[in-house]
Amino acid sequence: DMFRATDTEHAPWTVVKNNDKKRGRLEAMRSLLGRFGYDSKDEKAVGTPDPLIVGPADTLLEPGEEPADLSPTPLATRPHGPG
Repeated sequence: DMFRATDTEHAPWTVVKNNDKKRGRLEAMRSLLGRFGYDSKDEKAVGTPDPLIVGPADTLLEPGEEPADLSPTPLATRPHGPG
């Protein structure tokens, strides 16, 4: 519900859904680089983000999946912080 309630045209959520950190980071970078114009931009070198991995929250949620499922670990308090 948080994603749906706070995702707006002026402040959209971008979700990176994956279980492979390296691939997730690459897809996030592709998404970010694709949004901006800059000198020497080479779209062929950057590529396009995989829409099954990165995109708006409402397009990445599968039937029956809750928004909290997008977090890879339980959201719990740890006595000595994360890790």
